[in-house]
Amino acid sequence: MELSHKIMFFTLDVIADLGVGETLGFVANDEDMHRYIATNDKWFPAITVFLEMPFVHSLLGTWPFTKLAPTSSDAYGFGKLMG
Repeated sequence: MELSHKIMFFTLDVIADLGVGETLGFVANDEDMHRYIATNDKWFPAITVFLEMPFVHSLLGTWPFTKLAPTSSDAYGFGKLMG
């Protein structure tokens, strides 16, 4: 059993329940709803490295890098949960 993902399912459902009053269904469906965790697993190592470099961190808030950030209109991942 992949316990780290199960804990993330629970955590995301609790945060959503506290924030918006309903869960996102991670625990009930026992799956990665909206590919949030897959996106996190794919991009988190690179993002962590880049955010440790102050000059890169300051560039991420400027155009064209803002176009790469998640938005509420995304079909999956972080943006899907924002919307």
